Amino acid sequence: IRIIIGLWIVFASVNRIIFSISVKSYDNKSFLVYLLTALLMMVLGILIISGIFDKLIGLLIIIYSIMEIVDYIYYKVKFKNYESDNEVKRVKYNKKNKKGKVVDAVIEE
Repeated sequence: IRIIIGLWIVFASVNRIIFSISVKSYDNKSFLVYLLTALLMMVLGILIISGIFDKLIGLLIIIYSIMEIVDYIYYKVKFKNYESDNEVKRVKYNKKNKKGKVVDAVIEE
């Protein structure tokens, strides 16, 4: 079970690293916060997989969970205005060519 949990944490940290790279273009400081937390999560996952701290696996999972919560709160606070500015708009397609590709579209507010 510890291997599955460790792999799950490593996989989640890889996703966080990818997300942090996408955040880099928006906010460089947030990029560093996300990258550091992702790297710490990866280390925790590797420690869980390796079994070095078998007796502390519960503590490592608690630390991981706390990092997830803090990361989530930081994301919600930091990007609250960004999300509201970039609301998803509906696209109404008008014309398609013979191959089915859209050649003209109208964006509804």
